[in-house]
Amino acid sequence: MDTTSSGPDDSELAGFTIVDFYRKNGVSPGADFFVVGSGSLERSGAHGLLLTLLGNDKGPLVQEVVIILPPGQTEETARTGIETAYRQQAIELYSLEREKSDQITLSPKIRFVTMATFDAPALVEFIRASHPAAFVVPWAARYRKPLDLPAIPEAPEDVWVPELHALGKSVVETVYPVGSYVVLDAGEWWPERQRHQDLLSAVDHCGVATASNPGLSVLAATALRQRWIGLARAGEIATALGEIASQPSLSPAQRVFNRMTAFNEAGFIIETVAEFTREKDVIDAEKGDGALLFVGPAIEAGLTEPAQSLLARAYPELSRAETMQMALRHADDLGDAALVEAIEATLGERYPRSPLLVERSVRRLVAEDRRGDAALRLEETGNADASLEAAYLRWLDAELTAEPLEPERVLAKCRVAFPACLARARRATATALERAGRRAEAFDLLLADVGDTSEQSRANVWAAMEMLERGILTLDAACDSARAATVVGESIRWLSRNPLDGHVRLKVADLLSPQMIGGAASTAVIAKVCLQYGERDVSLRASTPLEQRPRPCDPKLLSPILRTGMEHFEREPGTVLGRSRFPADKLSIPADEAVAGFVELLEYAGETYSEGDATAIENYLLVATSLATLGTQPDADLMLLRTAGGKFALHGQAQRARDLAEHALNIAGTDPHRIRVAWYSFADLYHRSGHVIEALIGYACALAADTAVDGDQLWYESHLVFAFSATLASFRSFLP
Repeated sequence: MDTTSSGPDDSELAGFTIVDFYRKNGVSPGADFFVVGSGSLERSGAHGLLLTLLGNDKGPLVQEVVIILPPGQTEETARTGIETAYRQQAIELYSLEREKSDQITLSPKIRFVTMATFDAPALVEFIRASHPAAFVVPWAARYRKPLDLPAIPEAPEDVWVPELHALGKSVVETVYPVGSYVVLDAGEWWPERQRHQDLLSAVDHCGVATASNPGLSVLAATALRQRWIGLARAGEIATALGEIASQPSLSPAQRVFNRMTAFNEAGFIIETVAEFTREKDVIDAEKGDGALLFVGPAIEAGLTEPAQSLLARAYPELSRAETMQMALRHADDLGDAALVEAIEATLGERYPRSPLLVERSVRRLVAEDRRGDAALRLEETGNADASLEAAYLRWLDAELTAEPLEPERVLAKCRVAFPACLARARRATATALERAGRRAEAFDLLLADVGDTSEQSRANVWAAMEMLERGILTLDAACDSARAATVVGESIRWLSRNPLDGHVRLKVADLLSPQMIGGAASTAVIAKVCLQYGERDVSLRASTPLEQRPRPCDPKLLSPILRTGMEHFEREPGTVLGRSRFPADKLSIPADEAVAGFVELLEYAGETYSEGDATAIENYLLVATSLATLGTQPDADLMLLRTAGGKFALHGQAQRARDLAEHALNIAGTDPHRIRVAWYSFADLYHRSGHVIEALIGYACALAADTAVDGDQLWYESHLVFAFSATLASFRSFLP
């Protein structure tokens, strides 16, 4: 079809109907794109009716209409919706009485087939083998050619538009010479980018029916989300939450998702968990793509079971290759073997040439030391990047199987031949050394390349910890307490500068558990790490002399400040502990004096504890931390969290205390000194809550985070050493 319809506006598609399109353009050899939104599958019924009615003096133009159902659909499952749309179109076309619609059935000219996969070449081949006929392809934008998919596109149209364009060209080349006609109903709204609109309008013998998304566009929603993420990362979480609350185009689910995303980006995991609990009904109503949207934020917040439930509900209804690949990655992150198997099988059925499936297949082969087979699998794709990876794997296989294995020689050659693969080659060589019974050398190789923040450093630390686990379980003499202290020490160095990496922290805790290193030995290992970092030279940071520091205000002044703060936060769309700011124009005394007053109040609050006291402490803490943002003491918020957490721990509220300890890490930021103070707060509150090993991990991280410390911090940390000594009954006697 050579004629292109103009894109209707958003008001009921400006009166646009499929009937209008066919009346204006008819059908002729080639194809037409229908890019008019969702409902693609059901719309096949309307297409089917109109195509069977088209004709001229010589008779009907179409002898047969083949509706090509997408994978996962059958005539039995799809027929009801398609037949309903068929009847509705007949009623509108002939002005029939609705009561008589039950007498309308699908034309015998219409038949159904189901594609086994969303493989675009397979679809084109089916059409080629089945003409002459008219074909209706719902969900046409889901079909993909092999191995040309970005893992995470900026916007969905960046993937489906080029794929639909390529499909349209292939279809026209197939059917135009033989006189057949194909409806390619995208199941998507008209794209927003001009280059994509031009691309779909540029296929010869292929018309276009268009309709724009009447709601918030995908690109606009993406831009807003990126803005809110930027605000959250910059500490302007209240601004982000205010804009989310005031954005009229967001659905309730989109609003919740953007709030959770902002909380996660700001490091406020506790708030994400609270949001998930508050909005459970909204989240539970989502399915398919909507449910998948919440899986990522849930995983980031540590909500494993809800994330698994959401993913299990989402994946059966996913149809895009990109979202199915994302679902599989989420299943990997969750470590849910059953979900991984189910999603991988579904992806394999619908998109057998998915690049993610190739990647996973290659990864398994490499793990089995079958690098040659992995290289062959990559070479079969015909992809240039895959071919380069195949060359690297063949080279690595030859190097690691050569006798004798010389690690430095392997790495030196890799620097020349495959410099981008050097970090991976290091880990692969370490694994080969371990399998050759040279685990001590493997540890040295991995830990020689550990820095503070790079992902490669993290990967090396993780590999070393897993290697230590295997060595302990096999009673390898190379994995003694000294080696354990070295591995844990390097892991602490990473963790100290990356306090939000909960996976590494849990891994360290697992290593020190009774099931692994265990008992007095685990205490000795982490204590030795503490001593090693504690023995480093430190420089003394300048701090305000005690006599010059603000004194607590009169306690009578705190009540109106508290009332003003709480009234202000009740009106705020999003109030976050440690990030919300007290209205400066409503504070009549210096912020530092008010903060000092609240510290004193927190220390004496709740002498006889009740749930009401807990609420009072939380309110004091909220207002006090909001005042700290106006003061001159940069770490006052962390001190307040520690004071309130200590009060909770004193009264047996261990979980509340630990929540505040975690929150201290969340708001620490990137300044090494604040990170050190936050880790100390974590250690202090975990120790008060009776979790000694976790407390020692936090203390080691505090000592490793920064070598500049002020006098106050030195005093606090020294005091905690005495507390540890009392708890552990002089742990020095257990040192390895």
